[in-house]
Amino acid sequence: MKRNKFLYFAMAMVVSSLFSCKEEGPFINFEEGQNTLVDTSYLSTTPIPSQNKNVLFEEFSGVRCSNCPAGNAATNSIYAANPGRVVPVTIHSDFLGFPYENDQDLRNDEANEIANSLGPVGQKPAAFVNRKVINGLRLLGSISTWSAEVANELAQSSFVNMNLEVVSSDLTERSLRYRITLSYSAAADHHNLGFFLTESEIETDQLDGSVHVTGYIHEFVLRKAITPIIGEDLANSVEQNTVIVKEFEIDLDDFDSEKIWDMSHMYLVAFIRLDNDNIENAAMVKILP
Repeated sequence: MKRNKFLYFAMAMVVSSLFSCKEEGPFINFEEGQNTLVDTSYLSTTPIPSQNKNVLFEEFSGVRCSNCPAGNAATNSIYAANPGRVVPVTIHSDFLGFPYENDQDLRNDEANEIANSLGPVGQKPAAFVNRKVINGLRLLGSISTWSAEVANELAQSSFVNMNLEVVSSDLTERSLRYRITLSYSAAADHHNLGFFLTESEIETDQLDGSVHVTGYIHEFVLRKAITPIIGEDLANSVEQNTVIVKEFEIDLDDFDSEKIWDMSHMYLVAFIRLDNDNIENAAMVKILP
């Protein structure tokens, strides 16, 4: 019944659009592809120590962006220099992102939603560092500033420690079961939990300066936001020393019916988002060991 309501709503919106010239609203994710298997919480009998936060590093890129290979190289360098601490997501929105002939399209609705709702993103390469406003800017267009801003954020402590695990994965069935454990070293107000899927080693054509490159390899490309881009409500308030454990299962074919994604090169990303849009912490794990 719930699904029928959503279908009815979607059909109504299509009919309405035929008779309207209003600006299109933001994309809303109504999909129910994430099955909750475990959802529990408890108070730890021992104090939970705080840890330094990780960085969700969202780089905006495009196959027709002549300077974007330099941005990709900087992102890969930052990731390599901070093992286990930087969570890279390369976002291919519409701007300079139209695919070359016979190439797969790296763009998606969520990429455009992130670019439009938190931007707008009118230049590439550019990046968000935990989606924070830094010196009056959320979007950092100068590649030379990225590494220092990441280092500044990595030095900050977080009220929640994140442990993201793949419980099981099946390459044949293209299914994934995963667990997130959130341990609170301090009390926290309302915040959201979000999940992304990314993929590396994707080969397409790419503009590099004035050169059209064939066989360019893209890393950490956003394939799908399993939740809305701001995540889903987790709690209005959480006590210090609380531990929350959630376990989910997804089938990649629910999102990738044409089976384009290569599961062996994919990652699961988790993040905690605050009401001011800042990312409090993030984690990433490879889907297949």
